[in-house]
Amino acid sequence: MRYGEFSAVGEETPWGTPVTRDKFAKRLAGLFLHHRANRDKSAKLSANVGADPEGNFDKGQHGEGKMIIPVSYDDGLGFKYLKHLIGSVSSSTGAGPYVHVLKRLCGAAATGGAVPTAVALSCELNYELPDAGPLQARLLSGARVMGGTFAWNAEEEIVLDCDMIGKEVTQVIKTASPVYPDYETYGATFAQATLSIDGTAYGAVCKGLDFTIGNGYETRIRLGNITTQAPLRRGVAELSGNIRLDWEATPSSKTLWDLFKANTPKAIVVTLTGPSGYSIVVSLGKCFFNVSNLLPEEGQLQSVEFPFLAYDVATETSVKVTITTPNATI
Repeated sequence: MRYGEFSAVGEETPWGTPVTRDKFAKRLAGLFLHHRANRDKSAKLSANVGADPEGNFDKGQHGEGKMIIPVSYDDGLGFKYLKHLIGSVSSSTGAGPYVHVLKRLCGAAATGGAVPTAVALSCELNYELPDAGPLQARLLSGARVMGGTFAWNAEEEIVLDCDMIGKEVTQVIKTASPVYPDYETYGATFAQATLSIDGTAYGAVCKGLDFTIGNGYETRIRLGNITTQAPLRRGVAELSGNIRLDWEATPSSKTLWDLFKANTPKAIVVTLTGPSGYSIVVSLGKCFFNVSNLLPEEGQLQSVEFPFLAYDVATETSVKVTITTPNATI
């Protein structure tokens, strides 16, 4: 992003009605917002076979977007996307620092979505163009978080990568007086991360870990409106990840090999511990490994990958995120 540019987000109720954006970020590893018009050439008489198209019609329109957000312990914008990716705020406690617990919202309680159908995001991207006049922002309204990936990798920033789908993108006046997270003080780093599998610490031998949630939202073009109705989920959500470990180290990857072969589900917990008692803990209640990939490379330390799947059971949610932060709300 260029100097003076930023992104912002606000939470809509009802769906598709833009609201004031009150959470901001100026450090993003990647982003876009675009409006998609699914236009096709109009039908032609058979006598015109071989001719060039003479017209088109509109099959429907919707908005799309992506945000790749470096994680910070005070990042209200990132937490808002994370909330809509996971599904719900299960509880909020404390008086500073505050503790917010996010859990998956699915099934009948979600009425078709990972968050209640009436709720969505207004996502703003600001830019500085000399000929744009006052409309120096694009706004994706009615945004649902299609999916997202949390990535913890050695020698890289900790990031949350989210894809959105929504009603439409419009040009708007940019939000004034943004207030940003304190990245220098509260930015999360890989050196603050720990990993445990079935209660055993693996951080010292872990090269990286990523976890993806695919909510499976789908646009709904219906009679009477060219833009999509509120996107709803289809099918079963994707909950998958991948762990990369040193091959010859302690604790041994042989332990995970035994779990993989025995099809024994275990809990995976990733903890980020920052300054002032702030933290982000991602807990995957039940995971099983479905592949073990040995990755030999000439002249390199050998490593092994363990892709895994997470799932929901009666006594534990599939994904729980506990955030300890200076932010009173998320």
